[in-house]
Amino acid sequence: METNNYLIKSQNNFFVKVLSILSRDDPKTKLSISVLLGGIKKGCISININPIIKKGDFAYLKYSEKCSINGRLKKGDGTIDMLNTILSFIKNNYFPHQIDTVVFVDDSHIFNNFGKKIWLYLSYYLIHGKTWYEAKFSAIPLQENDKLTYDSNKTKLQNPIRMDWNTFSSFLPKNIIDIEIIKSKFDKAIRSGDSWQELIHDFGQDFIFNTIGDKLPMLFFYQLNLYFPKYWKIDLNTFKPTDYIITEINDNFVDSIQIIEQ
Repeated sequence: METNNYLIKSQNNFFVKVLSILSRDDPKTKLSISVLLGGIKKGCISININPIIKKGDFAYLKYSEKCSINGRLKKGDGTIDMLNTILSFIKNNYFPHQIDTVVFVDDSHIFNNFGKKIWLYLSYYLIHGKTWYEAKFSAIPLQENDKLTYDSNKTKLQNPIRMDWNTFSSFLPKNIIDIEIIKSKFDKAIRSGDSWQELIHDFGQDFIFNTIGDKLPMLFFYQLNLYFPKYWKIDLNTFKPTDYIITEINDNFVDSIQIIEQ
């Protein structure tokens, strides 16, 4: 197994990160390539490449503020920067002969201000009309039939609300302190004949993430009979790489980074 290590500085200049390339012989694929990106914390994002079928997959993607070596990685923008950087490196070095598509399962989530897990793929979709990966990286469902079904379901967010307050409120967290605000927005939406998406926009992203939580988005999901494919892809043919500065480093330097905050 051959390992190459680099320092890589992204175009957005968020932070300098460590990028490692592992190349190894594999009896099934002849050659397997793993591209890993991290910082003080090694395991932040990894993409495995199978050159035979020209596909890569996310082995893992885990946010940490230590996914850099000279500062605290920002939530949101920092994660986008990490993904842009590793995808740009892969496109510049392995596309099109060894990879043209990155495949993944969208189980994206965040933790709100109270430490509760929020399923980002669903909540983000309800607020913005597309998933986070779709919005940030032009991801599409892997299978064409899934894409057709998914796209046709989007119009359901424009349907008028057909639900009474008692049913709606039963999906809210118990002892929620902003119940009067929620009821006021709901009553207004009913009087105006608003769609589900208009009501969601009225609530706003922060309110949904940190006050309402996941139960209400799940209500929308089942009420509207929405459809989310399991498998997605990022097409490197259309992905536009960003600029970065890269410098090769040795293993000793990499090891020294990991003990900075120990």
